[in-house]
Amino acid sequence: MASVDGNGTVMDGQALSRNRPVVVIYTAYNDTVIQQLKERHSDIPYVLVDVQPPGEIIKAEVLAILQEAEIILSDTNLIPPIYTKLKKTKWIQSTWAGIDGFYKHLDFNELPTFTFTRFGQGIRASMAEYTIGHIIAHERSFFDLKSNQEQKIWKQIKYRSLDQITIGILGAGDIGEEIARVCKAFNMTTWGLVRRDLPKEERSEHVDVYKKMDGLCDLLAECDYICSVLPQTPQTDDILSNDVLSNCTKKPMIINIGRGNIISEDAILKALEKGWISHAVLDVFREEPLPKDSPLWSSSKVTISPHSAGHTFSSKLITLLEENYDRYINGKPLKFIVDWKQGY
Repeated sequence: MASVDGNGTVMDGQALSRNRPVVVIYTAYNDTVIQQLKERHSDIPYVLVDVQPPGEIIKAEVLAILQEAEIILSDTNLIPPIYTKLKKTKWIQSTWAGIDGFYKHLDFNELPTFTFTRFGQGIRASMAEYTIGHIIAHERSFFDLKSNQEQKIWKQIKYRSLDQITIGILGAGDIGEEIARVCKAFNMTTWGLVRRDLPKEERSEHVDVYKKMDGLCDLLAECDYICSVLPQTPQTDDILSNDVLSNCTKKPMIINIGRGNIISEDAILKALEKGWISHAVLDVFREEPLPKDSPLWSSSKVTISPHSAGHTFSSKLITLLEENYDRYINGKPLKFIVDWKQGY
């Protein structure tokens, strides 16, 4: 553990007091975060503390530093055991986009007194790349072509142009809007599902049609692809379960890169069996890692990835940290503030 300035220079307590607020770095990404801070010659003063191995109790000396911290950069899952003890903390910047690792442990009788901001913008590009990659691979039958190659079969496969395709994005927030932007670059038609009516100034130019939650069935009926980036909240539990997918009329491919709570395994398999959907691309699950006995593994109509659609790139994390830090010290609103009552 060391007190250092943005260039990695050790600072004593007097030096720290003359400078701007110190960020306590408490994350599994310590090495890459520090590397980025040094490479950028960042002037953010920071204190680096070690993260305990999984299952171990936080060290007393680490907790003592965190309890004195005004600002903390940390992983979402590291905060729940200690958040009620962080009486002096005013702001925590998370390295994660999702907050369910914290939210599910909240005591709603004792909500955090600090501001919590998520890594909202950092994984937008990788999530959009994952989505458009699977759409193109599906439309152009890349996996079938590879299989044909292995069997020495020369066979052309028909395909559609992407401008003939409509995608429905469940959760048209910052990540969903980026997915829509990328899809619009291919002239796709985009629908977005949101929780409330958005005024014109809040609507994205990349989303053609907005639907509230009560318009989900309409969206399902009109779309060739359904991509969910919904967070895990009580309101999104089983939103696609209970035969909801029977409303799909175009046999869409489902892409889930949000959270696994939105649909059960049984509902996915039933929708595939009934022909309501043509394929399921799943990056998130209710239980992770996905158990080896899950029938999803062996389905030819399911593509599985290990919760890797979005990635925390330290360069983008530090970009957000620097922007929010500048906002913080200048009394401006921070970006990607979590609303505990809404759950995201």
